[in-house]
Amino acid sequence: MESKYLFLFGGSPPFTYTLGKRFADLALSSKGKVAILFLEREGWERYMEKYTSELEGNGGHDSVYLSLSQE
Repeated sequence: MESKYLFLFGGSPPFTYTLGKRFADLALSSKGKVAILFLEREGWERYMEKYTSELEGNGGHDSVYLSLSQE
């Protein structure tokens, strides 16, 4: 059976260096996908760097952003 992982984060930046490396290693080794769910608010694009910088530093460059409805 193939291993699957689900990481859920919220609030502050989620990744320390170690956790960012572990997450990227798991996702990239199995050609996994990274989806970032967020509430669309003013300035959200600038804030995403806090979530993606550790991933990108470990080779994870293809994140997908999915806006959640606030309704």
